[in-house]
Amino acid sequence: MNEGGRKIAMVGLPPMGCLPEVITLNTDAATHGRKCVEPMLSVAEDYNINLQIKLKDMQTSETKLYYADIYKPILDMIHFGTTKLVMCIKFEFDQCHA
Repeated sequence: MNEGGRKIAMVGLPPMGCLPEVITLNTDAATHGRKCVEPMLSVAEDYNINLQIKLKDMQTSETKLYYADIYKPILDMIHFGTTKLVMCIKFEFDQCHA
């Protein structure tokens, strides 16, 4: 903003607890019951809430600060079951067991 920016968008964190490498590294049965790691989901949720509050506090009449939510759309895709193929291709070490 000190450099003259007037419209700035900040992207929140994704549901980190649902990333394949996080699931693999944080579950005992990495190949069974591929569920999101709840504590990691809470970290991302808390960060995103605090980011939105901070952006609102920093906004002025001359500057517009926008929050871009990627958490909910990605979590919706995961619960809908549409991301498995993409994750399997991106993270080769992870075998993507359902």
